[in-house]
Amino acid sequence: MGSTRLIGILATLVAILIAAVAGTALYTSVRFADAEREARTAIAEATAYSRVLDRLKDAVLDAETGQRGYLLTGERDYLIPYVEARALMGDSIDDGWVLQALRGGEDEELRRLIDFKMTELDEVLRLFDSGNPNAALSMVQTDRGRELMRDIRIAIRIRQSEAQALADTAAARSQNYSDRSGVVSTLLAALLGLATLMGAVTLYLWSRTDRAVAEAEEATDTAERIEIVARELNHRMKNLFAVAQGMLRQSARGRGEGIERFADEASARITAMSHAYSATRDLGDQRTLSSDELFDRVVRVQLLDGHRLRTSGASRDLPEEAITPLALILHEWTTNALKYGAWKEDATPTPEAQVTVTLGETPDGDLELLWDERSERRGLPVPEGRGYGSKLIKACAAQLGGSVDYDWHDEGVRIRLTADAARLAVVPQAEHAD
Repeated sequence: MGSTRLIGILATLVAILIAAVAGTALYTSVRFADAEREARTAIAEATAYSRVLDRLKDAVLDAETGQRGYLLTGERDYLIPYVEARALMGDSIDDGWVLQALRGGEDEELRRLIDFKMTELDEVLRLFDSGNPNAALSMVQTDRGRELMRDIRIAIRIRQSEAQALADTAAARSQNYSDRSGVVSTLLAALLGLATLMGAVTLYLWSRTDRAVAEAEEATDTAERIEIVARELNHRMKNLFAVAQGMLRQSARGRGEGIERFADEASARITAMSHAYSATRDLGDQRTLSSDELFDRVVRVQLLDGHRLRTSGASRDLPEEAITPLALILHEWTTNALKYGAWKEDATPTPEAQVTVTLGETPDGDLELLWDERSERRGLPVPEGRGYGSKLIKACAAQLGGSVDYDWHDEGVRIRLTADAARLAVVPQAEHAD
């Protein structure tokens, strides 16, 4: 479920990135189209402007060449280029290519240089036509005309360079947007691929989640059915314990005191097993029972008002596997105390606790359960421990990986049970399931 939520968040982020990159791509594409159109326009204008500047320069050069031919030959046909140039450079410039070369008449510097050059040509022709050819020749031989032509060439080259620079800048801008468009397109394609992959993963996880939900619902239904069966089994087991006790007592009735005593002892052990079974049925999700709860269910449930029991040591959780053997051991100790020890009917009441149960640990870390029972035993023999109860206790202690030691003395008995800590360790239910 958490993986699906994470994929959903990542998919949302990727969608936002795709939208942002797509917007950037759209903006870049529009700007690229504008820049490309501007570049084409700038290049076309620069080319046209450069051509009309060259044409203007050629017209001035042709006018000067025709003037020189006329001065050398006196043939007026040579003045045709001059006449044409003079007409073009007149006071009223039309909207043709000359107007384009002069930037619509706004290029006053270039217009002034052309006017100076045409005036210089006019002056030479006026001197020649007025019958003063030597003066006209002297004027031609000065550097004025050549300097004016040089200034015109320089001015035209500068304008052509500026126009070309503008065209190059526009072309570079267009190329820049083209490069950006390529990068953005690549990034957009990568994000779209990632989004597709994440979409596939999300669909897969959602399908798994749906399947897991269905399995969980099925498991819940199964658990409910198992619980119903378990309750019915529990009811039948309790009935079985009761029937076994009834049959045992009924079978022993009238067969002698020894058999009846045996039936009573066996019935008491069946009761202990019933208590232990009931305790294991009421375990929580972790399948454990606290030691205090076990003392209450097995020991205190059998005590009367005059019986005193004191427990010490921190309560601890006991695993399911340890509950039945511990319950049987505590039941045997309680039964012995009720019949023969501190809690028997003719025992002398004392203000102190008649039985003290201490739960702790040995230096090695194993569990240690001490049953300290106070009762007058002066002059009584030490029990041999050959009966069924003693054997049952030893067998249960061995099941816990431990042993039982008895210390009989005049004031009662001190019993020490040790159990392997590993067998009483509580394993988390998830690990237990694995």
